[in-house]
Amino acid sequence: MQFGGESLILGNTRVLRGRDITPRGRGDWGLATRWSPQWLDGTMGFYVRNFSDRLPQVILNTGTNEYLLAFASDIKLYGFSLAKDIGGASVGFDLNYRRNMPLSSDVATVASSAGYPAPGQVPGARGNTWHAVLNAMGSTGPTPLFDSLGWSTELTWNRWASVTQGASLFKGRDGYTEIDRVDKTAIGFAINLTPTWYQVLPGANLSMPLSYSRGLRGNSAVTGGGNQGAGSWSAGLALDLSGRHSLELKYVGYFGRYVTDATGAASVANGGTALLKDRGAVFFTFKTSL
Repeated sequence: MQFGGESLILGNTRVLRGRDITPRGRGDWGLATRWSPQWLDGTMGFYVRNFSDRLPQVILNTGTNEYLLAFASDIKLYGFSLAKDIGGASVGFDLNYRRNMPLSSDVATVASSAGYPAPGQVPGARGNTWHAVLNAMGSTGPTPLFDSLGWSTELTWNRWASVTQGASLFKGRDGYTEIDRVDKTAIGFAINLTPTWYQVLPGANLSMPLSYSRGLRGNSAVTGGGNQGAGSWSAGLALDLSGRHSLELKYVGYFGRYVTDATGAASVANGGTALLKDRGAVFFTFKTSL
């Protein structure tokens, strides 16, 4: 639907891609300050931003039989972060409050281009939201199974506080009962494990990157914020040659729920990965330094 999408097939109708409504070309800015007091043995950060969303809302123009994407500007963020070593692990925490944040919405239908929003505006819901991320990363030494293990894990949380625009299109409104209905709070989880074996061949280290992510509870009010039971996983092998060349082969799988219409086509998906659950893919990557 986004970049490279020239049309959509909706039932028996082909809907062409129109000209997107992009964010304004100016007005994005941010300020950050960090403090590392001796008593904390860590670093605190404080942030203020005004930015544009990278994820759009969708408009369907029934008069011209085309769809287009609208991107929001003037999102205000006030944030706090903390980074600290705890028990040999690097731990990070981020909390932020966003005003004028675009919210998960139905497709906005208009009869003509006169119904389009101005650049930087969107036709659907916007509101105020809270977001938090807690992550940790570290490594362990040799065991009988591997020479080292790198790991990282992340817990995400977000909650919508209020809807300030477009409540009639908000997917958390009263009367909306589809499986992607927005919940007040959404929680997600991700973990990455990378066992490594050194010198499997002269100058060659072998590793096995493994990853898993899933929405644990609730459907997020923001696009891309996570959906309950939806996520992805991957498993692969990577070979590092003398620190100059690397090769990686991995499989990525997706999961999630969706419902179908009378023809068997997916009509509503609970998260983007749900539509890819039968589209697992194999990726090969080669990197080199000169």
